Amino acid sequence: MLDGGIYVSTGAVINAQTGPSAFLAYIIATFVAILNSLIYSELACHVPKDVACYGHAHSILGELPAFITAWSTFIDYILSASLVARSWSNIIDTFSGNRIIVLYSHGFCKSFIVTIIQNKSMVSILILINFLLFVSVLFYNYRSEF
Repeated sequence: MLDGGIYVSTGAVINAQTGPSAFLAYIIATFVAILNSLIYSELACHVPKDVACYGHAHSILGELPAFITAWSTFIDYILSASLVARSWSNIIDTFSGNRIIVLYSHGFCKSFIVTIIQNKSMVSILILINFLLFVSVLFYNYRSEF
């Protein structure tokens, strides 16, 4: 349930920006991870196969919500990997004496993912797309009783 980012830049962010409120954020994140684990265990009891989130969504909701769930998970994995890679590059740059930042500022090694992550509007659009996909999955099999 833990991603690599918790081990990469936690100390630097707590030291520079958050302070003691980070402890409360970790408590809330722990509660969310426990709920996520309980949901997956309930789904594993309902569908006793070795499947991922696509298989659970396909057996319970159908083809379209399973497709949307798979692509949402794929986007989540890509964003998580790019954020962890960016944090690790900052650590490696610190160990190299800030030589990588100097090369990057002169136009060397420009990366597409770093540009997307620095562009906050693009991240907001990706979050909005994931939210809309989530809402569409919720109301896909909704049947009114009126």
